[in-house]
Amino acid sequence: MNGRRAKGEKVPKTTLLVAGQNLLTQWAKEIGVHTDGSLTIMRYSSGNRIDSNRCMEILGNHDVILTTYSEIMRSYPKNDPPITCQSPEEKEEWWKTQYETQRGVLHQMLFQRVVLDEAQSIKNHTSRTSIACRALMAEHKWALSGTPILNNVAELYPYFKFLNVPHTGSFRIFKKNYCDPSDRDNTDRLLARLSQFMLRRTHSDEMFGAPILKLPRADQATHWCDFNSIERNIYDIVQARFAKNVNTLAKNQGLEKGYSNVLVMLLRLRQLTAHVLMLQYVMKDLLEREDIEKIREVVREAAAKSNPGSKYTIIAIRKQLDHLAAEEKKKAANQAAQGQNETLAEHNIIIEDEAEEEPEEEPEEEPEDEDGFTPSQFSSANQKTRQMQSGKNFGKKFDFKPYINSLTVGDSWEKAKKAATCGSCGKEPNIPHITSCKHLYCQTCVEELVMRGAEAGSLNGTCEQCDQVFHYSHPCDADGGEVDGYSAPETRSSMRNRKEKERFRPEREDIKEDWLSLGAGGTVLPSAKTIAIKAQVLNWTTENPKVKIIIYTQFLPMIRILAKAFQEEGWQSEQYHGKQSFPARDKAIANFADNPQVRVLLATLRCGGLGLNLAMASRVIIIDPWWNNASEQQAFCRVFRIGQTEPTFMTRFCVKDTVDQRLMDMQKRKKAEIDAVMDDNGKSTAKLSIKELVRLFGNLDEEGGGQNNFIVVDNPDPRGSFRADRDDEGYAADI
Repeated sequence: MNGRRAKGEKVPKTTLLVAGQNLLTQWAKEIGVHTDGSLTIMRYSSGNRIDSNRCMEILGNHDVILTTYSEIMRSYPKNDPPITCQSPEEKEEWWKTQYETQRGVLHQMLFQRVVLDEAQSIKNHTSRTSIACRALMAEHKWALSGTPILNNVAELYPYFKFLNVPHTGSFRIFKKNYCDPSDRDNTDRLLARLSQFMLRRTHSDEMFGAPILKLPRADQATHWCDFNSIERNIYDIVQARFAKNVNTLAKNQGLEKGYSNVLVMLLRLRQLTAHVLMLQYVMKDLLEREDIEKIREVVREAAAKSNPGSKYTIIAIRKQLDHLAAEEKKKAANQAAQGQNETLAEHNIIIEDEAEEEPEEEPEEEPEDEDGFTPSQFSSANQKTRQMQSGKNFGKKFDFKPYINSLTVGDSWEKAKKAATCGSCGKEPNIPHITSCKHLYCQTCVEELVMRGAEAGSLNGTCEQCDQVFHYSHPCDADGGEVDGYSAPETRSSMRNRKEKERFRPEREDIKEDWLSLGAGGTVLPSAKTIAIKAQVLNWTTENPKVKIIIYTQFLPMIRILAKAFQEEGWQSEQYHGKQSFPARDKAIANFADNPQVRVLLATLRCGGLGLNLAMASRVIIIDPWWNNASEQQAFCRVFRIGQTEPTFMTRFCVKDTVDQRLMDMQKRKKAEIDAVMDDNGKSTAKLSIKELVRLFGNLDEEGGGQNNFIVVDNPDPRGSFRADRDDEGYAADI
């Protein structure tokens, strides 16, 4: 029953368990807790490798070997045939020799069992990690994942290959058999096949009439934030500039060749929805003089009217969040009362638009308060919101002037000034002026436009760029000047020159301290999302002073910004991200769990959203929508898991009319495709007749045509020696 070999039986006894480096310690701890201590365990990874001519024998004497995906990839030889191998046959013969002579010990051994934890790490079937894991030899194989499909059903292919599912064949054959939209039987065929080797458990599953797992309730909601006028203008300007660049790429080299550039531009827009300060280098490199002057004009207009941060009244946002959470819990309670039995993802309805979900109120009968809410919305239990506090100073003032001034120093600004042209004469502006419609002109040119307007009987001139009547103009550099104590940050191009050997990863850029502290008194500039985050943290800590909160973001600069904001508020926090060493990460988790003064863990989704047991927390915030909903749910399940004793809640923050909205739409489309496979909507493959199964997997075609028949391919025996097909080896295009 336990799968261990009998005494004297000559079969492998070793289990190889593959997980992320940060999860090996937890696996070792869990094995110790749930076994009698008789198992011999070895950790085989960087810093713990064996240098011996009897390495296989030493490893084979252990019951469990814990290793990492990086170590599996390291054990697998590189397929880089020399230039002398020209024909497909020569390349294949070279690879056979290379593999047999150069494979590491993990690919030489035949294990009793191989277990992949967080198996979605192999979902890209062309990656070296995926290929290396599929090359492991074992009597039995397990793939463990809470999110086996992240984007589309074709991601099941590596699991089929790893688990040696019969008749899988190449990727092309797999897509034809299971993913071809023209075949009406594809979904049924895939469900039937999955039922043979996939064991799926959800929070709603029962055994003997009782839930397998009892956990406190879990809810989640999406709060849509609004940019202030300055944030909105910066976003629109950057988006327009990116659109222009994409069009240029499409004309010059085609979008396929410029794919990585387009991806980076999209990443920049995602960063901008979180906080404008993350685009320090982009604004230096990308924005032109006219863009800077437009932003300066918006800052001036906003300062003249009122503080643009005033609309982000923290108390008002706290009320909105409280109301959103109450509505979400009410819906979940109604569903439970109606006997609906749903999974976590289905149970938690995302509020896409608060205005659509809230009933309309009659102003005559329900007068709104200064924050736009009616008394009935905050009566009884919610009456306490009227005595809410707004915390300390963070988020109460939005002064972008020091930042816009900082953009007008250094080499980038000088280049931008030289590149700028007058909207009338087309030359570099002489004594540049900007009009109320945000376009640049020479002083003499703008005066000439005003004179033309006067001759036509108008008090104002007409802009030649947009054909709008401008009501005023003023010199561009009226508010310019150096920023005291500020040195212009180096541009991204200079960064690359300085670190040309270091691979550039936009999501790992950092923010210079002087840019981060340009605000009055060294405070950090707020944003729509950071103000909403503050409001949510205030709500949760007011409700439960001992609550612990995890905040997930995609970007390291956002962690820096929030850490400084929380410091201003007097909140202690810990950080968990990829730039920390593994001991530092373990220390951060331990302090977050044990120190009652540490309320918040700031983590990147990539590092902190997988595998960890963070049940000491009960609240989660997602700042940046990811490409798929599954990764976000995976992050939420760090707290909604075995050991959780408190009700859990996740709030996702998005900004209206931005790339966030498009990402949420993409999540919906992907989720619908995945649900069609992972949830059969009540259909049971066990009820299919023999004839129906034969039709799905045989070559029966009673209706004629015969074009959508199942392609039968025999898999090679993976034990004893690995014989990869050409798709695996990465040179299929050359053969």
